[in-house]
Amino acid sequence: MSAPYYPSRNVRPQPASNNATMIVVLVVAGIALLVTICVIVAVVLTFWVSGVPQQTGEVKTSTRSTTSDKAKQLAKALVDYERANRQFPPAAFGDGSQPNLSWRVALLPYLNDKLLYTYIRRDKKWNEDTNIAFTIDSHPAFQSEACPESKTSNRTAFVAVVGPNTVLQQGQSHQRRSIADGADFTGVFLEVHESDIAWAEPRDITVDEAVRLIRNCRDPRGLTVGMANGNTIKITPNATEESIRDLFICNDFMSQWRK
Repeated sequence: MSAPYYPSRNVRPQPASNNATMIVVLVVAGIALLVTICVIVAVVLTFWVSGVPQQTGEVKTSTRSTTSDKAKQLAKALVDYERANRQFPPAAFGDGSQPNLSWRVALLPYLNDKLLYTYIRRDKKWNEDTNIAFTIDSHPAFQSEACPESKTSNRTAFVAVVGPNTVLQQGQSHQRRSIADGADFTGVFLEVHESDIAWAEPRDITVDEAVRLIRNCRDPRGLTVGMANGNTIKITPNATEESIRDLFICNDFMSQWRK
């Protein structure tokens, strides 16, 4: 008995699984998306990290520039006063021998405030009733970002270094040409970070106090010094006591600052 006959059938290949293809596509797309996100995050972080110090630096630079400009304006006013009067102002002055007012008051006409200068009476102390109305407030010329008190009260950020053989002395005045060490090498005032001295008050600091202020300054950049030639310099806390004294003594004939 013969086997039954079945007609042949063409066997067609089964199509590849659509599910497997979809999984591969999704995996690749997911990896690409993850890489893209990582790149974006890295770029944003890079700009943010690099931008913060830059902005902070710009603020600090701006502050230093403003501070430096105020000191330069004051130093220039000193030179302008000396040229107009053929001598620097005394550290304190008034009518007769009474030291009623500060040298800072004498500079007002050279700091674009001649009107205020005319209101202040020389024969009265800076804090008497007739003058206090004009001296009780802060004055822009004597303000500094480095000295917060100078912006919120009548305290000054700029104090002269006063003593024997300094440029400014009570009841006595120097000419630039009389400074044996030369105006280029002789300091007149300091820009301080703390102050209890009113800008119109006839009170400043001694050479010994200047030494302590500079040597104990917590800012490694130091303090700004107004020079007798109208310029400013920085003196750092690592300066020696001898060099600081030498900077403010105008007639010791052997200035280390010439070197």
